[in-house]
Amino acid sequence: MCAIPLIREMKGRYPSLRIVISTVTDTGQKVARERISDIAYPVYLPFDLALALKKLIKRVKPRLFIAMETELWPNTFRVLRRGGIPIVVLNGRISDRSFKGYKKIGFFIKEVVKWVDMFCMQEELYKERIQALGADKDRIMVTGNFKFDIKPSDNIPNWSGSLRGPVIVAGSTHEGEEE
Repeated sequence: MCAIPLIREMKGRYPSLRIVISTVTDTGQKVARERISDIAYPVYLPFDLALALKKLIKRVKPRLFIAMETELWPNTFRVLRRGGIPIVVLNGRISDRSFKGYKKIGFFIKEVVKWVDMFCMQEELYKERIQALGADKDRIMVTGNFKFDIKPSDNIPNWSGSLRGPVIVAGSTHEGEEE
């Protein structure tokens, strides 16, 4: 979950801020509960169903919605937009496959991307793709990649100095997944 450093930073700067993090998968929910439930309230995002979204939004009363990595949820964005809630996409990216798929339904996606107030894309290529899908160029900026641009921890284990030869890294895993 590349959003965790952002959430910690936001909570540090604005201690009274109530942060709700939504996930779609059980794994995402587990990670959120284990790693940030002390500073954010994890909920399941109703799978882009307007009625359930309206109920959640009415209960949570968000002042800002941040979507990570270009999760384009049409009903979610429409309901938020109608409620006057700003939408920001952070760490935005659009793979070759997604871009081709979005272009096939360009008439529809063009409306969805117009509901977004700001796209913070990982790199220039993704900026060009979201613009080609209809996003206003004044609402797009390249901000880098959260996963690769964060500062690594200074807490390096002592045993790491004894590593020799090739090392296999199983990145972004959680307890029990390696087994």
